[in-house]
Amino acid sequence: MKTVTALVISLSVLPAAAGALEMPTTRKGVVRVLVLGKGGLGSGTGFVINDSGHVVTNQHVIANGQEADGVIKILTNDLAEKLKPEVEEKFGRSVPAGQLVSDDLQIEIIRFLLPKLPQATVQWSDEKRDLALLRTQGLTGIAPLPLGRANLVEESQRVFALGYPGVGDRAGVASFLALKVNDGVITSKEFANAMGEPIYQISAQINHGNSGGPLVTDCGEVVGINSFGTAKMEARYAIQIDNILPELDRMSVSYAKAPAACRVGAVSTRDPVVLAGIAGALILGAAALLLVSTQRGRAAVRDISTRSRGARRADVAPRVRTRVVLRGISGPYAGKDLELDERPVAIGRDPSVSHVVFPRTADGVSKRHCILRIDRATGGVVIEDCGSVNGTYLESGVQLQPRQEHRLRSGDRFYVGERQYLFELRVEES
Repeated sequence: MKTVTALVISLSVLPAAAGALEMPTTRKGVVRVLVLGKGGLGSGTGFVINDSGHVVTNQHVIANGQEADGVIKILTNDLAEKLKPEVEEKFGRSVPAGQLVSDDLQIEIIRFLLPKLPQATVQWSDEKRDLALLRTQGLTGIAPLPLGRANLVEESQRVFALGYPGVGDRAGVASFLALKVNDGVITSKEFANAMGEPIYQISAQINHGNSGGPLVTDCGEVVGINSFGTAKMEARYAIQIDNILPELDRMSVSYAKAPAACRVGAVSTRDPVVLAGIAGALILGAAALLLVSTQRGRAAVRDISTRSRGARRADVAPRVRTRVVLRGISGPYAGKDLELDERPVAIGRDPSVSHVVFPRTADGVSKRHCILRIDRATGGVVIEDCGSVNGTYLESGVQLQPRQEHRLRSGDRFYVGERQYLFELRVEES
């Protein structure tokens, strides 16, 4: 580890939920943490873990507010929407078109908001582990986020970093109230903080102000706490959620536990559309049962059954799901699978522009070496070298022409820069 039937028919009307991140619900669990103390004004992110108003964040976010006369306030997504007209009315004319919000104006906005926000108290904090638990009364419109486990997370798994980065506040006065979302992948689980506790390296963009915010899966489960990066943010890290769970248990603080590993494609019962589909399914099922319970209904069913037997039955092929998988054969991703979707996947050394990220010591790999994507028109997979220094090659040794697409078939292998960094494309049916 490196340191740093009637029922069946009715159910078929259910919507084909993707099981992806339910952003409106997830947003309600993320809060902005505003701090006023002797060190001045500060801002970070946190997330709600129960209906009692407990909020998890980084200790360095609230450190200034822990001093004498310090104040910590919480801005929820629900409250931000209500305050947005006031903020735009008061400060909207202060920023000429095409210009960014200044630091001074951001401070003015924070001072304007502070009296209108509920106050938080620090229930527990640990400076060395950079973790803190806040308690806030009177939070409304919240949706606590379930907490996952690191052992249910895989490297190269897609994740989302939610928060309030300071650079995002400059786009306009209303942007200060807007939650920002950046996606990426778990680059590595093989890192640890100064305490020797595990952390993730992530490719999702985070910046100052994201600290304390949740790192969530496609299913909306928190698996990490976005915390820090290198000086120029070339590499970014999140504390694994497991690091705070023993403290929550010790303090008897309730929280929702993720039941299993996140699997994209599962139907979520939190989605109101899915709930409506389930309700419709039950109604149709009940109607079908009522139909067969009456004499006229049974006769109608027999008539339909007789006509159906006389009709030609079409052969119905079972539904086949195709998975496109990038499998590491050798190098740091050996034995690991990354399932591709409709979005391009970049391979390289720079986590700010790549999704499959190689260590900085992999000199043969460029910062953004090559890109793979699924061709929507044909369903095939293409690879394109991004003008890398050392080239992208098929296993046979044929070098791909830079900036030109090359079609890959299932079983094809390629390597980036050096043969030791070999991948294989697999198209699997299930």
